[in-house]
Amino acid sequence: MYIRLIDIAVTRHITDQTGIMADKKKSKKKDLKDSQLIIRIGASDRDRFVALCDQLDTSAAREIRRFIRDFLAEHEANS
Repeated sequence: MYIRLIDIAVTRHITDQTGIMADKKKSKKKDLKDSQLIIRIGASDRDRFVALCDQLDTSAAREIRRFIRDFLAEHEANS
């Protein structure tokens, strides 16, 4: 808690001095993930997928989001 308060104070000071941090924080808010997609898959497929993601030092959610972005880019470009 104490470290977080220091971080907030330093961030505000930097923002007041340069204005740069304010822009970065605004862009983060714009990219918030505010929706869910629930899918049903077999437990073994899910477990294998999550384990492989762990081995590759990534998350299952990150890889699914990447798949969706790539899929949209590929198929929307052809429309």
